[in-house]
Amino acid sequence: MAEEYKKAAESAGHEVTLVNVSKKKIAGCLACEYCHNKGNGACIQKDDMQELYPLMNEAEAV
Repeated sequence: MAEEYKKAAESAGHEVTLVNVSKKKIAGCLACEYCHNKGNGACIQKDDMQELYPLMNEAEAV
């Protein structure tokens, strides 16, 4: 389904990056508030989300 959405969006002129997060090691939020208090928005956990943050920051839609 995601591939079909990607094809349709690309045919409409959009650039699409598809990431299979099921194959990534991404931990859940610890609710530690580090990102808000000390991390300037960055999570204290250093997992595969580090690869995705730049993509999400540049994205017009997620």
